[in-house]
Amino acid sequence: MLKHITKILLFIVAFTASAQNYSGLWEGHFSYFKIKDIAKGNNKIYAASENVLFSYDLSTNELLTLTTVDGLSGEFITTIAYSEAYQSLIVGYENGLIEIVSGSDNEVLSVVDILEKETISPSLKKINHFNEHNG
Repeated sequence: MLKHITKILLFIVAFTASAQNYSGLWEGHFSYFKIKDIAKGNNKIYAASENVLFSYDLSTNELLTLTTVDGLSGEFITTIAYSEAYQSLIVGYENGLIEIVSGSDNEVLSVVDILEKETISPSLKKINHFNEHNG
């Protein structure tokens, strides 16, 4: 009888135990060295290292970072460019992914056309440079 009571108590305790949520405490540890590219626009200077973007606001002297924890989804950044016409930062990756960062909340739009194109060899998908035509 004691075994049955112990099993029932353990069963009840197992279902009433609550998990702890530490996701709000996560921090990204990224490389801020080896700058790959720099762009200027919207009164900010943007810089990209291998896996993080950061921007320096020239009017407020504020430094902000944008990482995969914050919304980026690529692995190795190869180039960036700022479009004055669209008020957006364009990020190119080694695997062909392109992301467009826009708005004050840094909304990220992923463009996967090159990344998912099967007729392009993976070794040729790297984004080397952006050129805005009649921007």
